[in-house]
Amino acid sequence: MSAPDAVITAAAVLENKVDLRAYPYRYLSVYTYNKFRGDGVRQVLAAAEVLSHQGFDLVNISEFSGNQIYAIMCRR
Repeated sequence: MSAPDAVITAAAVLENKVDLRAYPYRYLSVYTYNKFRGDGVRQVLAAAEVLSHQGFDLVNISEFSGNQIYAIMCRR
């Protein structure tokens, strides 16, 4: 696992496929696709919860194009 880009998938976080120890930026964007009503929000919130234990706080959640959900995270 290497340091990810500034935009990563919620699935990668939940499957423990990213290592943020070497992440050089303050802000991080986590996204997923909203396949079924509410599933995307639940998935990015679950990823935000995991990231909160790694020193990140949830700043905002936004929906784009009706099917993409983004959580913006900030390192403490």
